[in-house]
Amino acid sequence: MLVLRYIGRVISMLTSYRHRFSKAIEAECQIDPNDPYDLNKHLPEGNMEQRKQPIWKTVAYSVGIAIATIAMLFVGAFLIDMKGAARPYGDYPSMVDKLWYVISLGWLF
Repeated sequence: MLVLRYIGRVISMLTSYRHRFSKAIEAECQIDPNDPYDLNKHLPEGNMEQRKQPIWKTVAYSVGIAIATIAMLFVGAFLIDMKGAARPYGDYPSMVDKLWYVISLGWLF
């Protein structure tokens, strides 16, 4: 399905008409050099490009996101284990044990 969607997208991009304004209209629509609302020269307040974060904040944020993702995976695995334990028959493997095996890199040794 994705291949068909990609092929359709390529065909539509190659066959679509791109509207172009005449030279008179382009000349009329020039931005004044002193325009205070020109976003190419004056970025709005609070824009991410304007703030340069120290690298330690970026690393700390990334590590926090990774830890939160792992914690959410463990909570989900625990809930799956509880649902499997509530079933009356069958012995289901523990998802938490399997996840710990992957996260602790037990498969490398």
